[in-house]
Amino acid sequence: MAGFEQNPDLMLVARGQDLHIVGVNQAMRRLVPGKDLIGVPLTVAWAELEGQQIFDLYERCFRTGEAEDGHEWRLVVDRGAGEPAEIFLDFGVSPWTGGDGRIVGVIGRGTDVTALVRARDEAVEQQKRAASELADAQETVLAIQDAMLPPGLPVLPQVDIGGSYILAEEGAAAGGDWFDAVALQDGRVALIAGDVVGHGIEASAVMGQLRSALVTLLLRDSDPESALTELDRFARRLPEARATTVCLAVLDPATGGLSYVTAGHPPPLLVSPDGPRFLDSSGAGVLGYGDTFEAHTASLARGDLLVIYTDGILERPGVAPARAAADLARVAFEAFTGHAPNPAGVPIAELVSSTTTEQLSRATGIRDDVTVLSARLLETPRDDLLLRLPAVEDSVRVARERVEAWLTPLHLDLASGLVVQHAVGELVTNVVLHAYAEGSPAAGGLRVHARLGEDGVLTVRVADDGRWREPDESSTYGGRGLSTTRTLVDSLQVVHGADDHGTTVTFTLRLLRTANLASAVGRPATTVPRRTHDFAVTTGRRPGTADDGPRDVVTVTGAVDVFSARSLERALVVATTSRSGAVVVDLSHVSVLSSAGVQVLTDAREQAPELTFVASPASPAQRVLDLVHLPYRAALG
Repeated sequence: MAGFEQNPDLMLVARGQDLHIVGVNQAMRRLVPGKDLIGVPLTVAWAELEGQQIFDLYERCFRTGEAEDGHEWRLVVDRGAGEPAEIFLDFGVSPWTGGDGRIVGVIGRGTDVTALVRARDEAVEQQKRAASELADAQETVLAIQDAMLPPGLPVLPQVDIGGSYILAEEGAAAGGDWFDAVALQDGRVALIAGDVVGHGIEASAVMGQLRSALVTLLLRDSDPESALTELDRFARRLPEARATTVCLAVLDPATGGLSYVTAGHPPPLLVSPDGPRFLDSSGAGVLGYGDTFEAHTASLARGDLLVIYTDGILERPGVAPARAAADLARVAFEAFTGHAPNPAGVPIAELVSSTTTEQLSRATGIRDDVTVLSARLLETPRDDLLLRLPAVEDSVRVARERVEAWLTPLHLDLASGLVVQHAVGELVTNVVLHAYAEGSPAAGGLRVHARLGEDGVLTVRVADDGRWREPDESSTYGGRGLSTTRTLVDSLQVVHGADDHGTTVTFTLRLLRTANLASAVGRPATTVPRRTHDFAVTTGRRPGTADDGPRDVVTVTGAVDVFSARSLERALVVATTSRSGAVVVDLSHVSVLSSAGVQVLTDAREQAPELTFVASPASPAQRVLDLVHLPYRAALG
């Protein structure tokens, strides 16, 4: 009975032909507060639902003994506020049988998905408004394409993931291809490649909806067959999504087990030291037509690599499909075995993705978007970082250097790497300056433990054996380490030992690696907005004029868009809180300054009024700063 009462799902039990209610749980009572439900027939308790077809399902279930269900069922109910309220439910109705096997009633279970539906509908409306307002701007179309794709790929302890996307040259229009990688709650990782029919903003908008829906479904149920079955139902309600192809593969890093479905999509490529081979197609059809999705299985050994892709890499001009597939396998194997140039020492998964897209596109050109997602099962899982250091000034430098060396093989995006190093530096500095009373022996020293979880979340603990003292935020050069770190990371927790002796500060941050997105080979780079990987922030010391002294100059290059704005925000927080003297932000080399970037600059100026912006004449930043009335200098001098 307690399980029924405390079940988070909406639960209702009705008995007899008139379906009078004999039980509801707490969640159901909260949904309709003030209603007198027990002993009342279903049709009387919710008289306002007459004509909304839900009673028909309950009555049919009682009459036939067959279960019924509804997905995102819209209902207008009286929730006791005096006005009708619109809700959406996912629910199921099953027969309740007695000891003799006869049906005595029905059992209803549901989930209130109103918030999810409204959030999705609002997202769809935002996409439509954006398409209506900006359809004529080629650069904006490409920016929206980027927005529909994942901001980054997860960084995991046992799997390296790399992705590459090249837009088709013809028309430079946004497309409907996408890839994604999702770290699931059970430690497995879902790898996705999909292709919506068509090009342009319409295809991109549909792609965004399908991508979001599939991620939501996988986080709720990681079984690929179930996820694609639900995605197929969604596609049937969205005509533009019909005939979409998807390859969904779920990899278990602990065992190497792979479960995958190819819904009208080319099969995955498995690359091992013995050579490349294409896996069998699972045989399912495209989305939107009610096909049955049955998963196939395979196994990856340590060091093996899986490649999923869209058919743009197979349908290259003048190349037969069989030859195109052979080319893909050959180039992927060459990159996998080290025969492709890798001057930056990037992980093999990333190298395979970028090499296959770039080499094959360059060889023949492309008529459709090319998308490649690679995942390599590491030969040995990534080790934790464990440091034991004395609580002395030099330990701050040592900790930063050791953390940087530990992070380097992960090839993080700019924001993640910057935040981790800054946060560790701040927390170690706190221990060195404040954990131990002046003149007392710091025998306990400090400990740093960094661990990358199976969900792609980095957890870092900095611990000491000293005595806790409240931060002095009035101090000019201290007292802000914890508050600064808290603004940069996903979560931060401070735990004190008995009598305030010994403190452990733990922060978490979801790590990301930027995917490689580019224009088609041969298109001038200046016509295509660049993504986060083209964005960079550097900080240096520059002599000032006679009256203002030396200054720290933060130089920003590339596109400051919705993807890189967070990186800029964090860099400015670091510059204005950890440095002394005036800070100048040079925006002269910024290629795109979006509204997200403007918001970051405005907020930074409010927090640090002494901040100075520089934008050279006729630069993109200068035009935007004039438009939004943010003051700036025309040159550094």
